[in-house]
Amino acid sequence: MLSHALQFSVIIAHLYASAIIASEPTVEQLEVAKRSFEKLGAAYSATSSPWAKERSHVFRFSKNISDKHLDDITVPDFDFVLSAPYATEVSDSGMANLVKSKRLVGLFLGQAKITDRGLKMLENNESLRMFGLSGPNITDAQLKQIATFRNLKELVLIGTAVTDEGLENIKVLKELSYLCLQGSKVSKDGIKSIAQLPKLYELDVSSSSLSDADIGAFAGMKSLRTLNLEQTKVTDEGVRRLREALPECTVNR
Repeated sequence: MLSHALQFSVIIAHLYASAIIASEPTVEQLEVAKRSFEKLGAAYSATSSPWAKERSHVFRFSKNISDKHLDDITVPDFDFVLSAPYATEVSDSGMANLVKSKRLVGLFLGQAKITDRGLKMLENNESLRMFGLSGPNITDAQLKQIATFRNLKELVLIGTAVTDEGLENIKVLKELSYLCLQGSKVSKDGIKSIAQLPKLYELDVSSSSLSDADIGAFAGMKSLRTLNLEQTKVTDEGVRRLREALPECTVNR
């Protein structure tokens, strides 16, 4: 099985193109930002969306980072995505510099030591479209703060300690189209909360303990087009029933 950090990297790479950029940076702005991030060990990539002309401007740290990396970032003057699958030394204090940016549209921090207090600095953030955290230290407390990011379209939570009770908070994220809860403790009660997301297009609940007893909770999710049930307890019969209930949804197991 892939490590959480590697799983995190694979999934967020898939999402980069969906970060819709409001306006393109000038050549000078882009070069200044690239030099700034390169000094800190981050690589730049531009990913084009298949359904839009805009590009996602992504700065990715491939090695482990700390609060100092985030403190030393010169925040770009254009919409950008920051990705750090290995952020084991990032804590609440590292969030202070990022709070200054109104152009941060995507943030992914793997294995970070961020608590609900750190996320409270981003409370009611309107620029974030994509957000992701991983690791067992991520709990329902952090999810309450994430629920204030009302413009989120993609949310990735891998190997966390989030429970059904915590998932009830995110039903307010009415723009959410992609949700990854890989390796979570979700059950049918949590799925019932997720089912209230009107624009949810893709759901990943792989590596969870979901079984045939839980699949009835998916029945009302008519907007869903892709459902990942790999490494769960759902059987072939359960998949057959799901495909009957959601004929327009591709069910992977």
